[in-house]
Amino acid sequence: MHARLDRRCRLPASGLQIGKESQVLMMVKGGRHGRVRLRQGDVLQIELQFKEKASAPAVRLYSNLTASGDFADLDVVADASGSFKIQVPTPQAGTFFFTLQYTMDGQQWFWMRGDLWQLLVFPKPLQALRLYTLIPTASGPMSQWKAVLQRAAELGFNMVHILPVTKQGYSESPYAATDLFAIEPDFLPAGADPASMKDFEELVDEARKLGLGLCLDLVLNHVAIDSEIVRLCPHWIHPDAIEDDGLKRNGFMNHDGFHKWNDLALINYQHPDPHVRREIWEHMENYALFWGAYAAETGGMIRLDNLHSTDPSFAMHVTHRLRREYPGLGILAELFTHPEATQKVLQHYEVDLLLATTWEHHFSEELRRYFRYIHETVPMIPWFTPINSHDSGVPAEEFADVLATRPRYILCALLGIGATGLTQGVEDGIEEKVNFIGRNPGVPPAANASDFWPMIQRTHELLAQHSVFQQQGNVEFLDHGHVAIIAALRLSKQTGEAHALVIANLDIHQPQSIHLDLQSIGLGQYSLTDAFSAERWALDGHDLSCTLDACGFRVILIQKN
Repeated sequence: MHARLDRRCRLPASGLQIGKESQVLMMVKGGRHGRVRLRQGDVLQIELQFKEKASAPAVRLYSNLTASGDFADLDVVADASGSFKIQVPTPQAGTFFFTLQYTMDGQQWFWMRGDLWQLLVFPKPLQALRLYTLIPTASGPMSQWKAVLQRAAELGFNMVHILPVTKQGYSESPYAATDLFAIEPDFLPAGADPASMKDFEELVDEARKLGLGLCLDLVLNHVAIDSEIVRLCPHWIHPDAIEDDGLKRNGFMNHDGFHKWNDLALINYQHPDPHVRREIWEHMENYALFWGAYAAETGGMIRLDNLHSTDPSFAMHVTHRLRREYPGLGILAELFTHPEATQKVLQHYEVDLLLATTWEHHFSEELRRYFRYIHETVPMIPWFTPINSHDSGVPAEEFADVLATRPRYILCALLGIGATGLTQGVEDGIEEKVNFIGRNPGVPPAANASDFWPMIQRTHELLAQHSVFQQQGNVEFLDHGHVAIIAALRLSKQTGEAHALVIANLDIHQPQSIHLDLQSIGLGQYSLTDAFSAERWALDGHDLSCTLDACGFRVILIQKN
């Protein structure tokens, strides 16, 4: 008979109890619903007031916002009024947690009631993000991409998103990789070894010289059906008895059912054999770290493709792993689901930015409502607001006129939270999107080539130079639901910084006029400057009227005299 092991053990006694709401009031500057979002380098400000009489009050901060990342206690000091206040610097990007502990009598300590607060520290490279998407299948060999990077830098972009460069399957889609650690041969010189990273590393060096970060895609939930993984490890793929080869395909759901992608095999991260499951996780983790290293080297970020259909447990694991390995690396995600599910997902994933689909909102009321939603959900959901994506149409297709690029880009760049972008060719006013699947002769020439460049450059300067365009929850719409014009006041939270008024006419056919009441800026005399023409004038009062041409816009900086 085998001897039994005695597994009985004592519980560790913390000595802390759960506090009562009637005892104290905790306030976090800029926080909402247990979450606060700060930029790297900002200061976390917390205050605690005792609501009940305390004979020997004391307060401690409990947090992993430490140099080691381990949880620790930090004493909080009371000011002359008796409030306990603490300011904690945020030198590192990432996701952190904190709460307060307190005592009323110096003996019995309490935890603050409720969950720990979540702190999201936004990496410096993502502040005032201007992201340009390079489409490899339309850009020739990799040696020619340096010119694309140079032009992106000249236009004021600070990061370039490169669609996956991994070796492609029969469908010639960059999102159908046959080898996760090899370059697509069509992007390399004839005869070059796809396993060699020499050409790609030269591109990384060029990006660093130009001061550009690189955003690289991670495709975690599927591989090409003709991939090395399918050939050598078919048991890593979800089984599907209906398919001729017995392997499950990836796809997507919409209003009319499931749509299957025949070229994509779905990875089975929850294989019942723990040894096989470990092999899958290690292989895919190494893939993420391999490409994440190049992005981190440039001060860039990675983009999680189809996060909504990626295995949740592995996605959480890999984002945490990336954050530990590369603390300054930004993480952008494509996540299409309903708002409640989005918030729950982001509580567990270390994601910095979420793709906003601004191009789906064609009319002024829709787009106005969407920007309201964006500011209402920050910091719970941090949004990236480009004018389009490589999956969408270009402005000429989405909005019936290429000139719609002007007001739409102004709104996407200056009414969000400081993160915007566009795809290759939009800056030239192309009439049709560049197909990222297959081989293309290049970005087609456009009749309006370079017409949009000055507007894009100046918009990027404004986004980078004025923090008012990067702040959250500071948008007030003044247009009273105008059928064509969106007009919004951005009130700066920074002392001494100018406020901003953004006005754009979405009508592609005719001019539109509007009368605005600027009483929100307060009483006094103000100096107004047109941010594009540099025209200056004084405003004595609150009334401002303007007429905009079709697809016209104005950005006005407002400074109190």
